[in-house]
Amino acid sequence: MAQEKDRWEIATFVVETVAAVGVIFSVIYLAIQVGGTNSALRAQTHDNLLTQLNQPLMLAVNNPELGDLVLRGTSDPDALNAVEWSRFANYQIIANNTWEYGYYLNRDAATPPELWAGMDAYYSDLAKNQPGLKRFWKEYGYGYAEPFHSYADQFFSAAIPAPG
Repeated sequence: MAQEKDRWEIATFVVETVAAVGVIFSVIYLAIQVGGTNSALRAQTHDNLLTQLNQPLMLAVNNPELGDLVLRGTSDPDALNAVEWSRFANYQIIANNTWEYGYYLNRDAATPPELWAGMDAYYSDLAKNQPGLKRFWKEYGYGYAEPFHSYADQFFSAAIPAPG
């Protein structure tokens, strides 16, 4: 009877050990799967940001009339009539939504910092130096919530450097 009890204890120990090893391998497998999913998700987020970043550029490239309007509106917004200004402002909403999207992805560490650095340099330079974008922000900036609003506002509020 004692031998049978010892055999059951040994069998139970072996089964529990095998089960524990199985759980460890399962946890390792799940960790690998989660890591792969995170990498795929980061790649998809990067692609989404690039697609959104290119959207306003492609609109202006593919439509010469819009490209001309954006160029004129950026440098001399007061030369646009009311319909042109409305169209320019709507274009800027698309472009600034992209900057905002990149800002939040960067804040959440969901996109490569190098992508954000280049994108932010581009948009912040435009915000600091283009009269049409300053006018756009003055009229439509209220549509952007904090903390992005304050972040972008520092660039739109900067004085345009004197020529020369």
